[in-house]
This record gives sequence, C-alpha cells and structure tokens, in this order.
Amino acid sequence: GGKYAKVNYSVLSESSISSTAINAALTYFSGEEAKSTLVDLLLDNLGIPVSITFLIAAMLFVILAQRQKLLAEKQVIESRRQVDDLSRRVYVDALTSVRNKGAFSDCIDELEERLGRGERPEFAVGVFRRFREMDEAAQEPWTQPRVSMGMAEYDPSLDGSVSDTIRRADEMMYKNKRIRKAKTAAAR
Repeated sequence: GGKYAKVNYSVLSESSISSTAINAALTYFSGEEAKSTLVDLLLDNLGIPVSITFLIAAMLFVILAQRQKLLAEKQVIESRRQVDDLSRRVYVDALTSVRNKGAFSDCIDELEERLGRGERPEFAVGVFRRFREMDEAAQEPWTQPRVSMGMAEYDPSLDGSVSDTIRRADEMMYKNKRIRKAKTAAAR
C-alpha cells in the first residue's frame, strides 16, 4: 500500500487540495478499516443487493411478458390463417375455384356499405345465366349449354345502390337472351 499511497500523494499534492485532507484520505485507505472485498461493501450497503435483486426481477418480468406477447401474436396469426382457409372453403367452389353466391353477397354488402359512407367506388356487375336448350339439329337428345349475359357499370346518376346496378345488368342479360333467341329462330 505504501507505493500506491505515494503515487496518489504525488498526484494529489500537485492539485489544490489541502495537505491535511490528502493525509486523512491516505491514512484511511491504507489502514486496516479499509473495505477490501465485495462482501464487505455489500454488507455495509444493503441497498445495492436489494436494488440488483429488484432489477433482475424486473428484467425477468419484462422477458416473460415479451414471451407471452409473442405467443399471443403467434396464436392470432394462426387464427387468421384458419379463418382465411375457412373463408376460402366457404366462398370458393372447390371444383372450379370460382367464388360462389355467398362471396357475391358479401361483396355487394361491402359495396353498399361504402356507398352508404358517401364513397363512390367504381365497379361493374356481370350477370350470367346458363340455359340448356335442345339442339334440334343433333341426332342424339342431349342438350347444349347456352349462356346469356349482361353487364352494367355503376353510374351514380342511374344507380342509387348496388342492387340498381345488378338490376340493370340483369335487364341486359335478358335483352341478350332475346336477341340470341331471335337470331336462332331466324336461322331456322
């Protein structure tokens, strides 16, 4: 301890600290009362281990809370995947992969909701109906499919709702059917 004390003394003696204060400090740190171990320091300052324990407990709490949050987020993602899968199964025909009437109804409801909020979405509606008619020229008595279709684009000046647009598309489909039947009858 003597060599260390001299080095400190020589550094400190060049500063503006009084010689009495330097001698008192050197005497304290070189004496038997000096605290030399971590255990002595902790026993004399019980607040340090309590603070460290509290800090560790707080860190563990944060880590466990983050883990719970990640597990909950993983469950939400898996639930969304399952809902999307079920929705696909409910609204899409498994054989043709074409959206069905339920999906069409949901789409109409969404468009009606947007119109109700004052939005003016751009959309068109296509109506297709398949009819089977006998092909009189065929030798066998099977039917051939015939498709009639009608299209209407949403027009705010004509349509107060999505249903109005669908009605216009339906009218166009029946008009198409009448024209096609007239052409078939004229060709005979």
